[in-house]
Amino acid sequence: MTLLHGSLTYRDRRLQGFDGAAIVEVIEHLDAGRLPAFERVVFEFARPKVVVLTTPNAEYNRLFSALPAGAMRHADHRFEWTRQQFAEWAAAVADRGPKIASVLRLVMDAVDEGTAICVPGNHEWKLVRKLKGKRVTVSHGLQETLDQLDLETPEFYERVLRFLDGLVSHYVLDGGRIVVAHAGLPESMHGRGSSKVREFALYGETTGVVRQPGRRTSSGCRSDTIGPPTIAAPPLLCMGTLRFFNRNG
Repeated sequence: MTLLHGSLTYRDRRLQGFDGAAIVEVIEHLDAGRLPAFERVVFEFARPKVVVLTTPNAEYNRLFSALPAGAMRHADHRFEWTRQQFAEWAAAVADRGPKIASVLRLVMDAVDEGTAICVPGNHEWKLVRKLKGKRVTVSHGLQETLDQLDLETPEFYERVLRFLDGLVSHYVLDGGRIVVAHAGLPESMHGRGSSKVREFALYGETTGVVRQPGRRTSSGCRSDTIGPPTIAAPPLLCMGTLRFFNRNG
């Protein structure tokens, strides 16, 4: 094992060429304003094939009896995210990434093999509508996705459309104790299939306000839109653990 001294907010050629990176309990020690630099260093410059990244779940803090409400677990933490906040950050990073086709292959293959499940989000549904020839507003993220898909074969293009168009709005797992939906789902909609259910699963509870040009305003995903909450907590890990590795060790 080789130990390197450096920073994940500055480009470092020593971190390039690895199969994977385990970034465990690191990002919460960075100032929020430095996260864009971190994203570029890891995902644009180092570019390991796989990144496993963890950060404390703020929703779990209420189970620590000695931790005051609203307090963070460690004095050096700059922030602690909820699951929704973490998902939004990860989705934003993926939207800006250069490997849309590779991610789609990974997900589609895993679902086909029965080793993963996938639910659509509003971005995927917008892509489906565009691929079907519908009129949509093409933002920067969608345009980047379309540009990358244009480099693929017509067969891959069709596979993506079939896959995304065939996704169900949500999953009910473990006898109803776990519900998986992109933007949350009221308990009354669990296990049902309709355009109203899909709309809520994709966009959450919307305010009814439509911004120009035709964009919805959402009140966001609330904890009371997913039925009885289930919190899964992994074992606590050492603060600030980072390892870049190759498959041969």
